[in-house]
Amino acid sequence: MENDRRELLGRLFAIACDLIERAHETAVAGQSPQLDAKSAALCARSLATTARDLAALAETAGMVARGRDGGGRDGDVN
Repeated sequence: MENDRRELLGRLFAIACDLIERAHETAVAGQSPQLDAKSAALCARSLATTARDLAALAETAGMVARGRDGGGRDGDVN
């Protein structure tokens, strides 16, 4: 895999870490004994949004990883 693609994948996975940390913080907030229904709904919506963002990012990383690498065929992972 060429360096540019490797660097891009590294950046995508760094963003994934940020999203996972954000989801963790939201999940922790959702466990608060002082949580009211409105706050619980906001936590749930935030968690769902982050999950969708993470899924899209994972799909993008997969597409980059499977991209053309040198003289190989499309879809080859090196």
